[in-house]
Amino acid sequence: MVAIGAVLVLTGCTGQATVGLPTAQSAAPPSASAAPGAQELQFVACMRQQGIADMPDPIPGDTSGRSSVRYALDVLGKGSDDAFQAALDTCQNLLPPAPAASPPSSAQKQKDLAFAACMRSHGLTDFPDDIPYDGGVPSMWFSDTPAAPYAIQVADNDIIVNLGNPTAKAAFDACQADWLRKSA
Repeated sequence: MVAIGAVLVLTGCTGQATVGLPTAQSAAPPSASAAPGAQELQFVACMRQQGIADMPDPIPGDTSGRSSVRYALDVLGKGSDDAFQAALDTCQNLLPPAPAASPPSSAQKQKDLAFAACMRSHGLTDFPDDIPYDGGVPSMWFSDTPAAPYAIQVADNDIIVNLGNPTAKAAFDACQADWLRKSA
């Protein structure tokens, strides 16, 4: 799995599939005045209490309050782990509210266009210019399924790139650096 957490802000959930955060409210919700960092520490502790021993600590410098769950999904590939999903059902209400949606900046749109052109030039001829956004983040999912016959799927408002496909992997490896780099 490719680490793309720097670009994706958890608005529902990110990862290999369209897995949404459940609505169960089993754990005690944090107080309204709790800072996102404090809430995230409570969330991590809850996940570990639920048996997710490898739940990562919050990422230093990330003030979203959702860095640990993004890392668990994007890097550790926990989106399809039943035990992780069960723990998430119990603990998700400890996460701070998702950030308000904002449209991509014109600089980001230019980066998106350059990324799309790069992906097409590296063999993904169906890669669209218009990268969809959901909640202010790209609605792009990355899977790693070598047996799947597709390199890219565009459906509804999502783009799915299969990094298990050698053409898609090579294109992403060639194009991702500039796209993932934060604008100054």
